[in-house]
Amino acid sequence: MTDKKYKSIVERLIVTRNRDAFRHAFEGFVDLLAFIFTFIFLLWLTTWFFWPAPVFRVIILVMGIVCFLAITARGAIKPLVARLPLAEIALRLERFYGKLQSRLIASLQLYDKLAKNKENYSKALIERTIEEAGAEIKHLDFNVVIKKNKKPYQRLALSILVGVLCLILSIQTFNYTRQLYLHPLADIQRPSNLILTVDPVMAEVVKNEDVTVEITASGEKVRRVDFNFRFNGEQWVKIPVEKSTGDSGVNDNIYTYRFRNLKRNIEYFAQAKHIRSPIGKITVINPPRLVNVSIGLDFPQYTRL
Repeated sequence: MTDKKYKSIVERLIVTRNRDAFRHAFEGFVDLLAFIFTFIFLLWLTTWFFWPAPVFRVIILVMGIVCFLAITARGAIKPLVARLPLAEIALRLERFYGKLQSRLIASLQLYDKLAKNKENYSKALIERTIEEAGAEIKHLDFNVVIKKNKKPYQRLALSILVGVLCLILSIQTFNYTRQLYLHPLADIQRPSNLILTVDPVMAEVVKNEDVTVEITASGEKVRRVDFNFRFNGEQWVKIPVEKSTGDSGVNDNIYTYRFRNLKRNIEYFAQAKHIRSPIGKITVINPPRLVNVSIGLDFPQYTRL
């Protein structure tokens, strides 16, 4: 009878311990999800405030993987591998149910004394303790000692809320973040709102005429604009251009470059950051000249000439 009571006690303690372990593992999994959402938010921030270089992206991804593995091991795996001793579960029950009066923990500690009783404990006393403990716990709810932690759920809810706000603020930044961190080693240029145009795009001028090319930068401010040109398909030449000065002073959006005494066909384009304008082309034509003069006289009939 004592063995049966003892096995019943141990079985209930094991079930309670397993439930406690699975709950802690699930809470660890919830914490893992919260970390994933938070990490994605951090990646979004790096893309929002500055365009991370490949080296930085690799470093932050490695750090994220290390943290992911650490949280997985500590929060989701450890509770299942390193489960609590049965004595710990029994102590929790003793603290919650004062009427047990340490009989439950005593049953676990004294049962082995029935077989090897070197201290000469009273077997009758041990058996009675186990019997009383088995009778006391028969109608007790062991689930009350399973510790519940609400913080992982709160962290998950907060991280999801922050993620939704990020999508609302800029879903385009989220798409950029996905593109950057799925290809951490790629040299991806930051998208720009800058638009460069040149004027004229196509034109014909007379040889030795002066021509002014006007470059307009719109969409965002730029510190420097380079003007690239080449004559008759030769090698490209790049030079910085200055802002246009008009009647109202310096214009921040317009740059000009002047060709003097243009003699050959020319192609050109403007470049700022990694943005290029369409290619413009000027065709040089020779000035008109008088090659031959022919005069014909047609006299009226009455002149008889």
